[in-house]
Amino acid sequence: QALAGAQHVTIVQVKAVHGGGVAAPATVDVQPCIAQVDQVGNAQVHGTIYGMPCLRTQGGANAIIIDPVVNDLGVVVFADRDISSVLSNQGPANPGSFRRFDWADGIYIGSVGNTTPTNFVEVAAGNVTVTSTGNVTVNAPTMATVNGPTTINGATVINGTLQVSGAVTGNSTAAFEGDVTAGAISLESHLHGGVTTGAGDTSPPL
Repeated sequence: QALAGAQHVTIVQVKAVHGGGVAAPATVDVQPCIAQVDQVGNAQVHGTIYGMPCLRTQGGANAIIIDPVVNDLGVVVFADRDISSVLSNQGPANPGSFRRFDWADGIYIGSVGNTTPTNFVEVAAGNVTVTSTGNVTVNAPTMATVNGPTTINGATVINGTLQVSGAVTGNSTAAFEGDVTAGAISLESHLHGGVTTGAGDTSPPL
């Protein structure tokens, strides 16, 4: 009977999400999904647990931010002591009460059994794929580096329009000539026709 009153791990459905994003981790309101059943089989659905903290993959100010959304199914674990004082102080503290393995001391640790993702980072054997249904933004105030192929037989491929608001520099190396080519026209070695000594302009590149 004592064990029956202790909470350990369960599956919940997210009813509301508070905060999150580029801020402190979100909190969620959740409803445990496994109904309570009495001795004759009558079901009693659980109520909502409010303000449950969410686990986030974070170290210091470095984080991967994926907040849950309403209707997600997720896993909750329950602490063996009251964690409210630790959460309030953001550090070691005495337990806030004498409760043990209580519904109020749950932590939402991640989603299970949800729909097929449309925005994702997939890490598979030999490949990493980033897929987005919207924009992909990389913010790097000092330098953004892509280490692609450096041989004449390799390439970093962009399938689409490239718009650059700064300088574009092609650096030559022993392994690869850092030229810029538009169609069949080389930026480094293209020729102009119709040249006559004087003040006139050349024709477009050949």
